[in-house]
Amino acid sequence: AEGWGGRTSLVPIHYLGTVGSTQDEAKRILQEYANKGDDSPDCFAVSANEQNHGRGTKGRDWIGRPGNCFVTICLPCDLITPLPVTLLPLKIGTIVATHIDRAFRSVGVHGARVRVKWPNDVLINDGKVAGALIESHCNPETLRSWYLIGIGVNVAHAPTIYQFGPQRGRQATCLSEHGSFVKGDGTNDSRTLAADLAEEVHAWATEGDMTAEGVVREWEAWADFGREQVLRDKPENEVVVPLAIEPDGRLKVRGADGKIQLLCTDYLL
Repeated sequence: AEGWGGRTSLVPIHYLGTVGSTQDEAKRILQEYANKGDDSPDCFAVSANEQNHGRGTKGRDWIGRPGNCFVTICLPCDLITPLPVTLLPLKIGTIVATHIDRAFRSVGVHGARVRVKWPNDVLINDGKVAGALIESHCNPETLRSWYLIGIGVNVAHAPTIYQFGPQRGRQATCLSEHGSFVKGDGTNDSRTLAADLAEEVHAWATEGDMTAEGVVREWEAWADFGREQVLRDKPENEVVVPLAIEPDGRLKVRGADGKIQLLCTDYLL
């Protein structure tokens, strides 16, 4: 597909129609491998046209309308053991941001500013276009542990995001609002994107830089430091200014009172 390079993924990928969530489908497929006594591949992915029970961080809903990309990439934990797990969300965000930016440039779109937001969001001109949810899963029969890397990218549609209450978040955008390479209803582009991201994650896990320094340096190149942001889960709407990333992935911020904090589980609007 134009804009995504049209590469054929080397990673086995299960394309499904409507599912609850690709995370749950990935767990089901891993269980099927175990029940049959089959060796699961070193990496595989699950992609769906639609999710009706998708979830994001901290149990928030991830709206799964057809025409957007929903994919879970399954990686054995032992593939990336040298890297602190707290840095995995940052690396996934960097992979997605790099891919989107490259796609825009390939079709001559230069007005879309792609950035990352700690720990796992990708933005275009301050609107959220992608996010990730990373879970771990262990098969009791095989005792093999996996990372389930769920990635959602708004390709053809930008969902309406609540600005108040437990589901509140940053306003969304989608790829089709910024470039002309999304064709039709976005289904084909979403499938190609899912395959491309699966291949790129696998390539990094097997051949890429596993040093904390490398992952942090790469993420920081896509980040905006020094801009005020709001802690999403604080009822008092605390404003902080991101300053830097620690080697273990924690975010150093300065509060309105001038005090320095290290964030590990908070999320920013």
